[in-house]
Amino acid sequence: MFVQEEKIFAGNVLRLHICASDGAEWLEEATEDTSVEQLKERCLKHCAHGSLEDPKSVTHHKLIHAASERVLSDTRTISEENIQDQDVLLLIKKRAPSPLPKMADVSAEEKVDPR
Repeated sequence: MFVQEEKIFAGNVLRLHICASDGAEWLEEATEDTSVEQLKERCLKHCAHGSLEDPKSVTHHKLIHAASERVLSDTRTISEENIQDQDVLLLIKKRAPSPLPKMADVSAEEKVDPR
């Protein structure tokens, strides 16, 4: 009988319900030692049907624990974030940062303000 090494030493496998902002829902399995970033990458591959054309895509999304309404930290593991079996996670695209003011606008504001 052949058994894969990672299956022998894997932590508890959690079944997580993932809901994307486009309405897609699926079940994702992950071990307790899986990082949130790794889970997010797998979720994005599921949404993008196997290809992550933009490598920044991972940083443009966040996972939210639905029950506690908190954003999960990419650097922590699932167990560190206290995620339990059958929990619901939301995959949300982050808001785009507001654009920085143009230098022409900044210099115009400085001329108006006579301090």
